[in-house]
Amino acid sequence: MRLNKEYHSRHPEQEREIRRRTFWACLQIDRLLAFSLVKPRTLSLRNVNISLPSTDISLAYGEKTRGVTLETLANFNGNPSDIGIQSYLIKSICIWSDFADFHVTQERMVSKLPPTDPSSRFAQLCASLQDWTDNLPPRMQWSEENYRIHLDLNQGAAYMAIHCLLQSAWCVSHQDYLPQTDEHSILLDYMDPAGWSFLHREQTLISTCVSHALQVGKLIDAYLSFDRHLENQGQSIFLALSVLSTASPLLWLRYTQDECSSEGDKDLADTYFENYIRLVRSWRGAWDIAHTWLRQLEEMRSLYRFAYMGILDDSVHMEAPSRCSSPTNQSPQSPEYRPSPGDGLPPATISKNIYSLLRLNRTANLNLREEYQSSIWVTLTQGWPQSVDISAWDESMQEQVPSASMKWQ
Repeated sequence: MRLNKEYHSRHPEQEREIRRRTFWACLQIDRLLAFSLVKPRTLSLRNVNISLPSTDISLAYGEKTRGVTLETLANFNGNPSDIGIQSYLIKSICIWSDFADFHVTQERMVSKLPPTDPSSRFAQLCASLQDWTDNLPPRMQWSEENYRIHLDLNQGAAYMAIHCLLQSAWCVSHQDYLPQTDEHSILLDYMDPAGWSFLHREQTLISTCVSHALQVGKLIDAYLSFDRHLENQGQSIFLALSVLSTASPLLWLRYTQDECSSEGDKDLADTYFENYIRLVRSWRGAWDIAHTWLRQLEEMRSLYRFAYMGILDDSVHMEAPSRCSSPTNQSPQSPEYRPSPGDGLPPATISKNIYSLLRLNRTANLNLREEYQSSIWVTLTQGWPQSVDISAWDESMQEQVPSASMKWQ
């Protein structure tokens, strides 16, 4: 299979469609893993001229593709049913991934242009997202009526994924510009290349990030309210990405006591975050990765509670229960136990997790050194702190990205 362009014109149309679907399936996996593992993307869409996948009926009948690509999809004049919902989902994934790449590569710390500059990459990404959202066909735009229609067509998961991705795209990189207003002003010494302090307030960016995070929470609330949908569709990687990329803005709204945040919005943020916990918890029986996601959500909330309220929740479990893992620490009563140098309170320098530092500080009744205090606030400014083991993704990937020759769900 050659990437970027379509060859094999002598093959039957069904075989060519399977090759197209193979490419787009690889692209989805690449985008999912790049964000979740904080890695650069492998597949570039520059110079890609491969048609988007056709409908399952067209595949079964061996019909020729309509030749719609990522570049021409927004200007497609036919009916959405002619090309299928998967084309719109793939386009939404690609746009969302551009924002995720901005966040993962920490482009704020590289770009010399502020995000409000129209020529900056950040502003160009926002314009592209807005243009795509505005050009969605009427039946592809969000409404509960359209959602019910897609549920009846067994396409509810894809429809919900499109809108969760598009709404959360406004949060993935915008959260990098949320000001973390700590009372000690530790972040005053931190500046990005554009000359913005980490405490800089840009109200347009703040309101955009917070409002769309609340919108994702509203979508997840609708997802949870449709019991039939939950039973039929099960887990969704794309919903998980939306949850993970909007969790920090919801917690920011809930705990920072920002001057522009209303009490009603804070209550909504708290409710929606609990819905996130409920949703991810319901996936634990099917996905090992859900244990990690649940732990990270709880740790992030505890980090905000400690940073802004001085409260440390001892009920958070640091280790995720997983059938793929085995205990590594031995009890002193175990015959396999071997003492280590010091044999007491471990030095803070060995902690690999900020939350473990908070627990250590609570246990030892000590004060965190200044660099650790700074690390906490810098972590909050960077949004979601991913730390996922790739082995936990194996089963999830097999379930969510279908075989190219099978029906797309």
